[in-house]
Amino acid sequence: MAVDPRYRLAILTDPAEVESATKKLKKEVHKAYHKSVKTNTSTQIASDPKLNQPQVSGCQQSMITESSTETTSVCQSSSNSVWDAVRERSIIYNLRCDFMDMQEILDIEVDSFLHTKNIDVFNDPTKWWRENISTFRHVGIVARHYLGLAATEVSSERLFSHAGAIVTNRRKNLTTEHVEQLVFLHDNL
Repeated sequence: MAVDPRYRLAILTDPAEVESATKKLKKEVHKAYHKSVKTNTSTQIASDPKLNQPQVSGCQQSMITESSTETTSVCQSSSNSVWDAVRERSIIYNLRCDFMDMQEILDIEVDSFLHTKNIDVFNDPTKWWRENISTFRHVGIVARHYLGLAATEVSSERLFSHAGAIVTNRRKNLTTEHVEQLVFLHDNL
C-alpha cells in the first residue's frame, strides 16, 4: 500500500501500477470514511429517541385512521406535513451533495498525499504520521491499518538468549561494542 511516507509510489515503475495503486488507495480511503460515517450515524440514531420512532406525517396518520372525506379536510388544514415532506427531501438532497463533495475532498487528499515529498528511508514513518495526521486525516486512518506492527517478542527473546550465552562469567569484561558484534555474527552466520 502506498501509505508509507518513505516510499509512496516511488517503488512502482510501470504507470499502470501507479494508477492501480492510486485507485486502490482512494478506494480504501473512501471505505474507511464511509465506515466511520456509518458508525457515527448509527450512534447518533441510537442516542436520539426522536430518530428511533417511525416517522409518519400527520396527513399519513389521518389517512390510516379516518375515512377519505375527513382526510381531505385534515390534509388541507395541516400544511406543516407537506412542508415536512419537502424539508425531508431537501435534507436528503443536501446529504447527497455533501456525499459527492466529500468524495472529491477525499480524492484531493489522497492526491495531495501521494504528491508530497517522500521522507528519508531511515526516518520513522509513524513519527511522520503523528506530525501530519491533521493534514491527511482520512489517509491516516488507512495508514494506521496498513502500517500497524504486530507485537511480537520472539526475535528479541532469541537475541537476548544468544547474548546471554555469549556474555558469560569468563567474558564479562567485553565492551558493549564487542558484545553487539558477537551477537550480530552469531545471529547472522
